[in-house]
Amino acid sequence: MSQPLMPSGHHCTVNGGTAACRHVTRRTHENMTDTSVKRWMGDENLTKVSAQRNASDCQLRKNCNTETSKIKSSGLTLTSYTRPPLSSLVSQCERLEEVNACMHKRIMEMEDKAMKNATQQLEQYDRADSNVHAVQIWAQEQIRNAERDLELTRNRSEKRVNVLHLQLQNCEERMQETQKDLQQLQEYRDRGHSVQSLQAAELDRQLLALSELHQDRAADVEALAQREIANVLESHQKLKDDVLEGVVEQQLESVPPSLKRMCLQNQEMKSEIKAHQQMIMDLQDDIKKLLETGESLRKSWKVETDRLCKELLLINPTCPPDEDVVLNIPLNQQMYI
Repeated sequence: MSQPLMPSGHHCTVNGGTAACRHVTRRTHENMTDTSVKRWMGDENLTKVSAQRNASDCQLRKNCNTETSKIKSSGLTLTSYTRPPLSSLVSQCERLEEVNACMHKRIMEMEDKAMKNATQQLEQYDRADSNVHAVQIWAQEQIRNAERDLELTRNRSEKRVNVLHLQLQNCEERMQETQKDLQQLQEYRDRGHSVQSLQAAELDRQLLALSELHQDRAADVEALAQREIANVLESHQKLKDDVLEGVVEQQLESVPPSLKRMCLQNQEMKSEIKAHQQMIMDLQDDIKKLLETGESLRKSWKVETDRLCKELLLINPTCPPDEDVVLNIPLNQQMYI
């Protein structure tokens, strides 16, 4: 009779009514899983995974114990017979082999399922590892950027604070100087500012009165100066005319009478030429007006003739290309009887 063999390294034996189950597992896979879990999971998640694995191991042990008890009961039954027949032993071996095969299949399915779950978890842990690493790099970069911005802001703030301190110091200095000036003015006012203010007001009134008097006198002086200038200019012009007339008379006395007559005739001719030129200009204006009047009369005569003799002359109006044509066609009106 062959020893019952369980799948995945489980060997079950029946010895004197006692069954021992020896379990051989893949320690490398467990170590790899534990290491990955310890690296990328916290204590709480590690506890949950360990509890799930322990529960699966307990379930496997329960199944092994159940099958062992069945084999044990069957072994006890077999030992009660002294000389079992060979056919019964063969059938018993076949039954045990079937049971072992079924258990082997079940255990292999459970191990495959556990292996797939562990592989999926490891892949998830690896992805989480890469994501956490990327997030850590991004967070470190953000922290460095924030630190640089903070340093720049701190430097700008310090510079601004220094500038504000300088401005405040200058304002305080100006305020102290202003306070000193104010104190001096107050002391000056207390010493006799009221009397001096009255004197200044009196001087202002006198200055205003003098300015008004000066303005009146200045107006009179200006009028007198204008009159004197006009008189001087008039006398000078009269003297210049008298001198010019005397010079002309002296020159004319030396001119012969024929030349005098010629000059007089020239003057008369110049005056007549000017008169004739003015008459010609007036006649030209009259001719222009008459031409315009004749043109307007011709146009009005033509329009009036066209209007009165339109039906007799049978003159049809022209229709230019850019003019809209309106067809006035009479419609056949319905006659009511």
